Amino acid sequence: MDLGTNTFHLLIAKLKKPLPDYQPFEVIHKEKVAVKIGQGGISRGIINEQAQARMFEALRYFRLSLAEYNIPPGEVEAMATSALRSASNGALLAQKIKEEFGINIQIINGEEEAELIYYGVKAYMPIGNTPALIMDIGGGSVEFIIGTDQGILWKKSFEIGAQRLFDLFMQYDPIHPRDIARLRHYLAQELEELQAACRQYAPAYLIGSSGTFDTLKDIEEAQAGMHCTEITFSQFEKIHWQLLKKNRQERLRIPGMSEMRVDMIVVASILLHYVMQQAALPYMKVSLYALKEGVLFKKLNHLLTT
Repeated sequence: MDLGTNTFHLLIAKLKKPLPDYQPFEVIHKEKVAVKIGQGGISRGIINEQAQARMFEALRYFRLSLAEYNIPPGEVEAMATSALRSASNGALLAQKIKEEFGINIQIINGEEEAELIYYGVKAYMPIGNTPALIMDIGGGSVEFIIGTDQGILWKKSFEIGAQRLFDLFMQYDPIHPRDIARLRHYLAQELEELQAACRQYAPAYLIGSSGTFDTLKDIEEAQAGMHCTEITFSQFEKIHWQLLKKNRQERLRIPGMSEMRVDMIVVASILLHYVMQQAALPYMKVSLYALKEGVLFKKLNHLLTT
């Protein structure tokens, strides 16, 4: 279970036999709920009452699925990320969840989150021997990892997730050019460590995981009329400029657009465009595995080596 800032995910899987090199689990149940626990409070460091109500409603819904598969709540691996770790009432809410649902919530730090995302990507696809930049855009934080198939070279979590950027810079819809410039200036200040790491390790391409990248892939495939294994920077730019020029209703009409992503995809796209441009990354690939699959993969590795 991944209790993210925007979305709660439940994943139930079993190992494939014989064990393949990639995608080693068979997903038997997968669902997500747009909870948006950061809405109206993340910029003030709190999960407000409306967000708490949505959180507990989603967990009651997940409890029905756990019962269907006879999974005791105490055996669930549940990870909470940026919104809960930065909220002053995050620990209290984790305790309330334990009392009502019997689920042990692990509020993980940014470094742990980045590592688990790396394992998720590694379980899904080969990264290669040449460094790649892995990027996961959450609602509260953004994780960057530079790594190869052999391991992690550098990792860092930044508290500049899409909900935070939306609150700070999405004053108008379509977004105003002045706010785009303000956001890019803000990113230049916040991501100095990333730029230094990219200069040091020279990643060859980008791997994106989680919802923003899934949506960009769906849009590109809808526009191209075919399955794509990678998206070039120029292909992404065409989508990017559409997102900046359109308002919410117009973005919803873009083939492949997810209603769950339609609001925050604008600032997420500006962030992605800035990163790819600064690091001169020619293309991106999309991993359909992220943090929750990384938890499974790390647990699997532990079981196989002990």
